[in-house]
Amino acid sequence: MQAQLHPPRPLRPVATTALRTALTVVAAMLLILVILPAIIAAQAAAI
Repeated sequence: MQAQLHPPRPLRPVATTALRTALTVVAAMLLILVILPAIIAAQAAAI
């Protein structure tokens, strides 16, 4: 019964790592969305 009462313990680190990876992916996407227009504007201004 104790094994059935405590299943979420091994799932907690997986959830935390999944949340961290999701946050890093979202941060990378936001950085790309912000940096790409800046690069395009810089190239347009340089031409």
